Amino acid sequence: MVPPGLPRRIRSMLNIAMLVALDKAEELELHLDGAIRNGVTKKEIGEILLHSRSTAGIRRRWRIQDRARIFREAERQEAARKKRK
Repeated sequence: MVPPGLPRRIRSMLNIAMLVALDKAEELELHLDGAIRNGVTKKEIGEILLHSRSTAGIRRRWRIQDRARIFREAERQEAARKKRK
């Protein structure tokens, strides 16, 4: 059950930004998948990562860039699989 208030999609967006700010790269990976299930687009996730990491500090930025790179690679692989079908 989801408590009233913000929709899941918006909550997911906030979670991504907060996990970046808190330097929780491992948890971020899980929340990226959840965000997609909750209706956040991959383009929106990219924008959130871009804006969040610019204010998160250099070490966090590096770790988040690694996670973002993994996310983008998974996105490319998914697109390639869809093309083959």
